[in-house]
Amino acid sequence: MKKYKKSKSQEQQDFNRSADSFFSGAGWLLLIGLILFGWISIGISFFGWVGDKMDDRDSKKERCINETYNIKNEFTAKKKYKACMKR
Repeated sequence: MKKYKKSKSQEQQDFNRSADSFFSGAGWLLLIGLILFGWISIGISFFGWVGDKMDDRDSKKERCINETYNIKNEFTAKKKYKACMKR
């Protein structure tokens, strides 16, 4: 019985086909990884931005309370507080 021996070009084609399938799968994994990294980065920066806004609002509240603390009239104090918060 005679064994079938592949020619050099057939071996090269088989190798190229297997390499193409491997790198095609690796390319998809890399693309999916980059997309996930992008979404995670966007999420982290968004939550950081929201946190900064919350801190700014807290410090603004504190400043406005201090400005309206000594006002005797409740109505005037509320109006000044609201006006201060809008600034």
